Amino acid sequence: IFLLGFFGRKLFLNLFLNLTDKIFSRIPLVRTIYRLSHDITKAMFSDTKKTFRETVLIPFPHQDTYSIGFVTAHIPARFREKTGTEIAVFVPTAPHPMSGYVLLTPKKMVVPVDVSVEDAFKFLISCGVIHPGEAKPEESKEKQ
Repeated sequence: IFLLGFFGRKLFLNLFLNLTDKIFSRIPLVRTIYRLSHDITKAMFSDTKKTFRETVLIPFPHQDTYSIGFVTAHIPARFREKTGTEIAVFVPTAPHPMSGYVLLTPKKMVVPVDVSVEDAFKFLISCGVIHPGEAKPEESKEKQ
């Protein structure tokens, strides 16, 4: 019964996912949005490749302030030729880091910081309340 349930679930789940994929891929307006969101989701949650390489500080929105950014990749040759920039940095908004800005910048403009991507996201989502490397607020209360 266990094996029957396992294979049945796997078979029906794959059949259902393939069918919905085919349906969404044929609807004219939905097709573009579906493919884009599908590709982004695969890139963000892929186990084989890190989406964000390192955490950096970058002068944004002007020279006297710094924003937390994440180096995503080297810039494609077409952009690099036109702008003279070297890397792409994603600067997320807080507290919802799924939106943000992609800045094409020279390497000399960014300041690398020794903070993991996960800790930097915690800092952003908490609007600066949880600092990288510190205990969570409830953990520090329990220790006192």
